[in-house]
Amino acid sequence: MMALMYLPLHIDMVLLAPLLLIVATFVQFWAGRGFYRAAWAAGKHGSTNMNTLVARWYQCGLRLQRLL
Repeated sequence: MMALMYLPLHIDMVLLAPLLLIVATFVQFWAGRGFYRAAWAAGKHGSTNMNTLVARWYQCGLRLQRLL
């Protein structure tokens, strides 16, 4: 996705950034679905594990991406 910024597409970054954010959000949930399922199962039992930590960091990364 970062390569799209360097291609001569003549698309303004104001228009390209929201599109990249939407695509990155779908990829993030698709790639992390195993961690999310395991973290949800651990949370339902009132405990945490490494999957919970990874899922939380995925979410922090997505929020940071939205801010930048």
